[in-house]
This record gives sequence, C-alpha cells and structure tokens, in this order.
Amino acid sequence: ITFWFPGCGPCIAEFPHLESVMKKFRDKDVAYLGINGVLNQGDYVLPMVKNLGYSFIPLREDMNRSMEVLGTRSFPRNFLIDQQGRIIFSDFVINAENEEMLETMLTETLQRQNHL
Repeated sequence: ITFWFPGCGPCIAEFPHLESVMKKFRDKDVAYLGINGVLNQGDYVLPMVKNLGYSFIPLREDMNRSMEVLGTRSFPRNFLIDQQGRIIFSDFVINAENEEMLETMLTETLQRQNHL
C-alpha cells in the first residue's frame, strides 16, 4: 500500500520504481494499492494512472479510517501487508538504488505465506 497524492513530487518519483518491481511479481499473489490521501486532488488520479501506464489499484482515502489506523500523515508512506493483514514492512522508500530491497521484501513475505 502506498499513501500518496497527485501533487506529491516524491510520490510520483517513486512510482516508476514500484512499477518496475511489481512487473516482476505480476504472476504472484501480490496487489499494489495506491491510496490518494488528498481528496481534493481525486479528479487527477485516474487520468494520471492511465496516462503514465501504472498498474497499481488506485483508491481514495476515507478520512479517519486507513490513514488514521496506520498512523500516517506524510506522503509517500509505504506498507507491505501480508494476507493476514499484518504490517510486515513499513516506512520504506523505493528508488533506483533500492528496487532490489522491495523485491527481497516481497519474496520473503510470499515465502512466509507459503509456509503457513
């Protein structure tokens, strides 16, 4: 899960790297959710995702629900959550230098799931 908004430069900079990693896990049981946390920018989300060709599932924040529960107030804010709803990794940033880190995090999480 990534909490982001269309006017967030660091959020936009992260998307190509997240997308690169997600393409490698296309045939795995992994979903990438991008939750827009600035509701007045909601009209820009779908056109931007479509125009840039991103595959994440865009969602709209329901204020005082997920952001509040996860204790987030900054953007981007990333969480890797397993199939049982547990936060496995949080507060990481993905860029050109550490895409491999996200690949490792996903691989380890999927391996744990297979052993349950």
